[in-house]
Amino acid sequence: MVGVTFDQWGQAGDFAIDPDHVQTVPGSVVIVESGRGLRMGRVTTPPRAAGKTGGGRIRRVIRVAREADLHTQTMALEREPEAFRLALTLARDRGLPLKLLRVALDGVAGRATFFVAAPSKLELRDLADVLSRRLKLKTEVRQLGMRDVARAVGGLGRCGGELCCSTFLTEYPHTSVRMAKDQNMALADDRTSGVCSRTLCCLSYEHETYKEMRRWMPKLGRRAKTADGSLEGKVIGVDVMALTFTLLDDRHNRHSVHARDWERNAGQELPLDESADPAPEASAEPTYAAPPPLPSAPPTQVRTAPQGPTRKKPARRRRRRTNKDRDPS
Repeated sequence: MVGVTFDQWGQAGDFAIDPDHVQTVPGSVVIVESGRGLRMGRVTTPPRAAGKTGGGRIRRVIRVAREADLHTQTMALEREPEAFRLALTLARDRGLPLKLLRVALDGVAGRATFFVAAPSKLELRDLADVLSRRLKLKTEVRQLGMRDVARAVGGLGRCGGELCCSTFLTEYPHTSVRMAKDQNMALADDRTSGVCSRTLCCLSYEHETYKEMRRWMPKLGRRAKTADGSLEGKVIGVDVMALTFTLLDDRHNRHSVHARDWERNAGQELPLDESADPAPEASAEPTYAAPPPLPSAPPTQVRTAPQGPTRKKPARRRRRRTNKDRDPS
């Protein structure tokens, strides 16, 4: 079995392959048998042993694409701009409130697929029929959901990296608001939502780790006591990744307590306890001495004129007023 995808926004499906007759590697262009006839796709995974099937029809890889198949597909790709402009014109004439994202033409299958986005469900059969007559191809107008639109357009997530759905995810993981609660994320703002306005897919990556580590922590709002009995109070804060919780004693003092000091964890080995890990071994990478400091310029000497002993200025004597200076009146 190998994984084959037909476009960058489609999920990779499993197809049966005979490795003795068809040699493929990830990235090979192949012709496969599907429910829509022969189609050209790209291999995404190396061959692997076939597992249990659901009893349905098994799709298979026919052959590696030949030069004639690639030429046919190249000719179809050259028609995509024309098909894009035609779809835009027809949608505007009919007043359809949609956004045309991309057009994919499959020359081998003789099929054209239009990917559109709209705020609500639209009836697009009439548009597909007109496009089919104009292009003389089997036409499908596929309306994408919010997640598929984000996957198609791409972008940057809250972490600063490219969206997971547009890079490596082949299917959307199951996520819920409960996962955000288990990871102590605020639900009042949009921190738990991605660019598609749906719950972040990355919440499922570490959810199992959070669930496992929460087993060693007291619940928020419950009373807890240390193993030696020296401290008891109400749990007002929990840091799952650090394996610590905050206790509020009867005197309203806050205390940070490690999970290993909780009475229920006495004598047990906690997972991911950094304090119990041995000291890390010295790195085998070569060390480099710091470069010597740059020579600094000598301080500039400022020459000043020699100063002799300071002389005290004589006090200004005030002249006494005589009778001549006074007003005769």
